[in-house]
Amino acid sequence: MNWRAIWAVVRKDLRLVSQNKNVIASLTIMPLLFFVIMPGVLVYLSTGSGSVLGEMQSDLGEFFANMPPSLRAELQTYDTIGQQFTLLIAAYLFAPLFLMVPLMVSMTFGADSIAGEHERKTLEGLIYTPITDFELYVAKLLIAWIPALIVTFVGGTINAVVVNIAAWGQMGRVFFPNAAWLTMVLWLAPAIAALGLSAIILVSARAKTVQEAVQLGSLVVLPVVLLLIAQLAGVVYLSIEVILIVGVIAWLIVLALLWVGAKTFRRGELIARL
Repeated sequence: MNWRAIWAVVRKDLRLVSQNKNVIASLTIMPLLFFVIMPGVLVYLSTGSGSVLGEMQSDLGEFFANMPPSLRAELQTYDTIGQQFTLLIAAYLFAPLFLMVPLMVSMTFGADSIAGEHERKTLEGLIYTPITDFELYVAKLLIAWIPALIVTFVGGTINAVVVNIAAWGQMGRVFFPNAAWLTMVLWLAPAIAALGLSAIILVSARAKTVQEAVQLGSLVVLPVVLLLIAQLAGVVYLSIEVILIVGVIAWLIVLALLWVGAKTFRRGELIARL
């Protein structure tokens, strides 16, 4: 593959995307909401609910007893039920919401990578770029995946700082991130981002506008929403084991979608849309 040509397309598209106000808004508002505001507020409120937790201690004890043994053992290393509840909020119950950010960022960039070319009337120049179809496909994937990874890792670091500051009065030490959270950020979040962009690239190649591409690809968000509901209902928790298994499944689906995308991505079809 001609990586020099691929990176030239990536740099060119990232410059164009950086001029899109909607994309820039998604890169600032969503991470600010999900990485700073929501976790900071929720964790801070959980540290001030000692009397409420005391009244609910028997119910919470039953709730904790139904958790997986590994998660229950981790919670029992903390002295008070308030500290246990804070860890549960910060590291587990909030985890699916964290996954929404890399997913939405990758989908936004992925939708803009081809459908956005159609909106900007630059599709013809893209078609005649001296690069193979497969190299162009790889470039379009990288355009979406790189920003998603940057947002994930930078946002995850900021999130850890915010959570530790908000919970300092309760914990009295740095307690976050834990092993499960790090596994999610380093293993599952990149897989979820790749899953979103591999699906949206397939859709974007057939859509005429970015909005249409996002609407058609919005079903990719459904598994993360179901994971959030299942965790809140106590059906499943994102322990390290679950994160590894879900990550493997996600990566296998990504490989399948990438294979289909590489086989079906043809500039000849894009020419017919001019």
